[in-house]
Amino acid sequence: MAVRRGLSLSHLIGIGDAPIMDPLQENIGLVLSVLMLTGVILIRPIFTQRKRAEHALRESEEKFRLLFDESAVGNSLTTLDGEIRVNRAFCDMLGYPCAEMSDRTTWRQLTHPDDIPATEAAMTALSMGDVHSVRFEKRFLRKDGGVVWADVSSSLHRSASGEPEYFMTTVVDITTRKAAEDRLQHQVTTDDLTGATSRRRFFELAQGELKRAVRHGEPLTIAFIDVDHLKNVNDSRGHAAGDGVLIAFVDVCQKCIREIDVLARLGGDEFALLMPATTCAQALATIGRVSAALKADIASVPEHTPTTISAGIAGLSDESETLDALLRRADRALYRAKDAGRDRIVVDAHS
Repeated sequence: MAVRRGLSLSHLIGIGDAPIMDPLQENIGLVLSVLMLTGVILIRPIFTQRKRAEHALRESEEKFRLLFDESAVGNSLTTLDGEIRVNRAFCDMLGYPCAEMSDRTTWRQLTHPDDIPATEAAMTALSMGDVHSVRFEKRFLRKDGGVVWADVSSSLHRSASGEPEYFMTTVVDITTRKAAEDRLQHQVTTDDLTGATSRRRFFELAQGELKRAVRHGEPLTIAFIDVDHLKNVNDSRGHAAGDGVLIAFVDVCQKCIREIDVLARLGGDEFALLMPATTCAQALATIGRVSAALKADIASVPEHTPTTISAGIAGLSDESETLDALLRRADRALYRAKDAGRDRIVVDAHS
């Protein structure tokens, strides 16, 4: 059979007029299909991981927000400019409605004036990288004017590049604990009956003042004082009357001495008076005023009990003298005053 001209190859192989795809086109299409399928396979896990990361981040942020806002202790975030964001517990601690704690509120506004320098020094050390965290006690000012003692712990949050971003601070109210400590300290350092310094505290202060006097070459005087005939008052009028005499003596004495002087009750009717930067002559004048004031203030003493005192004075003799030696000389001077008939003041001859 003769082959007719004009017939295409498709007619010869029996596929009619259907177009035949170029082999190169077939390969390109196959490659594109594979790439698209591969892209879907590769991108889908990446997209899924990204979604999971975003979800985990949102969960983490929500947990942090709950921990920050709902914590039972005070929390704050502080910018490097000093502005703070606080939680409800912190607001309650200071007696502020949360709405009044604006972004413009600063630590300085909430801090007791005496504690501002220490607070700023701690935060500066933290921001400079000198320490990783700080912990200290300070006083906050309540809205009603009261004072709250707090245990403050703070650390500095930095960015991924290491740049400081904000301070994270926890604030715990320790006002009750501080009050208990103050009561205990008062019991240790103060005589319960008269309010004079305790025996133990007196010897601590005397030792310190002795070292200071020697270091600066200043005078130091100690006097031992007895309230005369207190036993007779206790026996004839009762211990309540005797206690009243002791209280009256301390009250009168405190009015006659300086702030730096220390009056201590050593026990019973025995007292000691520590007078820094004071000569024996000056001490003699001071105790003389106490004696005169006590006699003139009989009306303040229970049942107008006549009250006199005997005193022995000793001044630091030289820089090598010990506290025990100084106290012994004051004690000997006191006994000379009592042996001489009481109601008198004796100065140790070696002073």
